[in-house]
Amino acid sequence: MNKGQIKTNSTATAKTDCKDQPLLFQALGPRNVVADFSGGSLSTDAGALLLRQVDRGLGLSRALARCFTDRRDARWTDHSLEELLRQRLYGLALGYEDLNDHDRLRRDPLLAVACEKRDPLGQDRLHRSREEGIALEKVVAAVRQRCPQARLIVRADSNFCREELMSWCEGQAAVYYCLGFGRNAALLQRLAPALAQARAARCLSGAGPVRRFAEFDYQTCRSWSRGRRVYVQISSAYRFAELFGGCHRRLMALPVPSG
Repeated sequence: MNKGQIKTNSTATAKTDCKDQPLLFQALGPRNVVADFSGGSLSTDAGALLLRQVDRGLGLSRALARCFTDRRDARWTDHSLEELLRQRLYGLALGYEDLNDHDRLRRDPLLAVACEKRDPLGQDRLHRSREEGIALEKVVAAVRQRCPQARLIVRADSNFCREELMSWCEGQAAVYYCLGFGRNAALLQRLAPALAQARAARCLSGAGPVRRFAEFDYQTCRSWSRGRRVYVQISSAYRFAELFGGCHRRLMALPVPSG
């Protein structure tokens, strides 16, 4: 053996020796919180669970919440003051300084678990169509008493973009809707040319965010009873789709069903 040569084990391997045992965290109500490596790519913020453990020990978010007075009506509140504070504190600790980052983080079930949300996947909010319909009927009726000739536009995010609410609006006189619409694979495929144009314009200009707009008829495979018009704003910084159903009917006579 030459002088200075390092002897190595011929059986050594470069593969990381990962532990197969799951990691156990503080339970979330009746749910057990367990971390393992068998679920694929689910979240990039697993450290939020460690922050949750530290916060529970220090009582930081609880103490901070006592510094505020929450005057909201608890009957119509989905997120408690303490949960909102945890979301912001954990986001900062994870490196998300901009509030706009939470537009994506709010869909991360792991962060919801860290913030002590009893319904991390938001299933309870997805099944309130009947309650929402009753509330909307009451609001529309109250407005009609004061302003019988008013044209009403229901504006809401993608949690409310469901057949029941849209069909109810379409069956009313002068009640339109403008609803946020979540992305899916079919929509992104339709938007591929516009997305490519936005990226190319951004590269060529070297300036700030470049915006492009698109619109088309769209219908889901099962959940929608008819086609509706989708308007999309695309930016090199962000992209989102918004659904203008009743408004399009007023501006363009009638929406053209998909297909």
